[in-house]
Amino acid sequence: MKTSLTRKSTTLFLVALLSTLALVVFLIALALSSLRQEAIQTHRHIAALHASALEEHFSQILQQVDHTIDRLPFLSTTAPGEEKLTALLEQLLYNAPYLRSLSLLELDGRVIASSHLPNVSTILSLKVFYLSLLESHLCCALGRLGVEET
Repeated sequence: MKTSLTRKSTTLFLVALLSTLALVVFLIALALSSLRQEAIQTHRHIAALHASALEEHFSQILQQVDHTIDRLPFLSTTAPGEEKLTALLEQLLYNAPYLRSLSLLELDGRVIASSHLPNVSTILSLKVFYLSLLESHLCCALGRLGVEET
């Protein structure tokens, strides 16, 4: 009789243990599934915030470029010369915190004036310059693209 009772209690104990174990595994799987969905939503929200910040930053840069171009006729009342143009570009750049430098190029791509003096007399191949910007995806190019110079 004792062996029958111990077998029943052992069987009952094993069934209870397996039921508890199955319940714990089910609850862990349910929690992980819920956390996965929450993590995906959180990362999408963070990505939307980054995109919004990038859009705002780029809009500020374009507004600054527009404002700088609008100020150019009012500041350029003197005859052009390399020193005067450099001073003019530095003055334009003073109130443009989102721009690093401004340069004036001739049609052949030679920098004749720049707010960053090491850029002066540098020759840029405009076709190669724009193509390298497009291939690198690291920068934004402003200007006419795809137009062959003659």
